[in-house]
Amino acid sequence: MYENLAAQSAQQGGWSSYAAGLLERPVEWAAERTGVPAPNVKAALVERAQAASSVLVEWGASLLSNLTATLGNGVLSLFVLFFLFIEGDEIRAGILRWMPLKPEHTQELLKAVADSIVANLYAVAAVGSVQGALTWLGLLIAGVGSPVLWGAVAAGCSLLPLVGTAVVWGPAAVYLLLQGAWGKALFLALWGVLVVSMSDNLVRPWVLRGRTEMNTLVVFFALMGGMQAFGFIGIFAGPVIFAVALAVFRMLREEYALEQSAA
Repeated sequence: MYENLAAQSAQQGGWSSYAAGLLERPVEWAAERTGVPAPNVKAALVERAQAASSVLVEWGASLLSNLTATLGNGVLSLFVLFFLFIEGDEIRAGILRWMPLKPEHTQELLKAVADSIVANLYAVAAVGSVQGALTWLGLLIAGVGSPVLWGAVAAGCSLLPLVGTAVVWGPAAVYLLLQGAWGKALFLALWGVLVVSMSDNLVRPWVLRGRTEMNTLVVFFALMGGMQAFGFIGIFAGPVIFAVALAVFRMLREEYALEQSAA
C-alpha cells in the first residue's frame, strides 16, 4: 500500500499535493451542500484531522503498552507451564492434601476449572475460524486480492487484544478508499464492524454454553463481568471464576441439604 501511494503521490508532485487532490472533491461536495466556502471547509477538515491524529497517537501508545503486557504475560505463562508439566501430578496431589475441603469437593472444583479452560480454548478456535471465514467473504465480495490468505491472517489476528481482525480488514478498506472505490470501502468497513467483530459476541457464548453448565445469558454476563474487572484477560478468567463460584454454591447447597436431612 505504501509503495502504491508513494508512486501516485510522486506523479502528482509529492504527498502534500496528493493529499490536497484527495480532499478536493469531498471539500467541494461539502461546500455545495452546506453553503460554506471551500477554504473554510478545508480548514475545518484540517482541524479535525489534527485532533484525530492526537487521538490516534494516544491510542497507538495504549495499543503498544497492551501488546507489550500481553507478550510479557505470554512469556511468564510459558515459564510457569514448564514447571506444571514437570511437577503437575505432585502439585495436584498437594492441592488435594492442603485444600480445607473433602477430596471429592476439591476434585469437583478442579474439574470445573479444567472444563472452563478447555471450553475457552474451543471458543477461541471457533471465534478465530468464524471471523477468518467472514473476513475472507468480505474481502472476496469487495474484490481485494488473496482473500483466502488474508482470511487466514484474520483468524490468527482474532487473538489480538483491542484490534483483532481489524488489522486485516481496516487497511483493506483504507486501500479501497484511496483507490477511489468508495462503495466497496464503505461495505468492507461496515462488514468488519457489524459482522466480523460482532460475531465474537455470538459465537463465544454459544460455544461456552455447550461445554459448561451455564446458559447463554449467564455466559454473557460472565464474559462482560470478566472484561470489566480484568480487561482483555477477563474473556478467559470470567467464565472460569463463574464456573468455580457455581461449583462452590452447589457444594454448599448439598451440605445444607445433608444437614437438614440429618436434623
